[in-house]
Amino acid sequence: MSAFWLKVIAAAAMLTDHIGALFFPQTAVLRIAGRLAFPIYAFLAAEGAAKTRHPGRYLARLGAFALLSELPFRLAFSISLNKPALLNVLFTLFAGAACCMVCSVQKALPSFCFILSAAAAAQLSGSDYGAYGVLCIVCFYLLRREKAGQGIVFALLTAFNSILVPAPLQAFAVLGLAPCALYSGERGRDLRWLFYAFYPAHLLLLWAVRLIV
Repeated sequence: MSAFWLKVIAAAAMLTDHIGALFFPQTAVLRIAGRLAFPIYAFLAAEGAAKTRHPGRYLARLGAFALLSELPFRLAFSISLNKPALLNVLFTLFAGAACCMVCSVQKALPSFCFILSAAAAAQLSGSDYGAYGVLCIVCFYLLRREKAGQGIVFALLTAFNSILVPAPLQAFAVLGLAPCALYSGERGRDLRWLFYAFYPAHLLLLWAVRLIV
């Protein structure tokens, strides 16, 4: 399975999750299906950090779309602009990818300190998935040659997070490991800009629907 199809699955799962959260909050099956999205996006962020030939451009794209998506994110989920400590998931992906890139050029101790700082910043800023999200991306990066290791560490992080938050439905995120395990290492169709734009675009669409209904 190429990265293109992983992105299609993740985007579909994310849309399903957000429809459930905004319009059918009592329908657990929609939220459960949506749990597939983050592990796939975290896996792809780690793969992107490992394979990109232009790390600066990769981070710049994530950062730019994180900023661009913040207003649609707040509109869709009715988050006041006066609450700075709530950020969309692209900020988490940005922080996690940055950690991966630091790991690729720095020794263990500086990398460890940077990862802890990034995880703490994500948690304190209220970035979606917080420290858990950052650590999952780093896990996928450091264990990218060990599929079984990725699954075990991700499952442990997810279990710990589900208990600590608590967020029992997040335990179903382990289902997202299945498509990741089928990843062929190939990019597939290169529609990266479409997938980047999908995040703020679908949030704006859901916000518009909420206004109508």
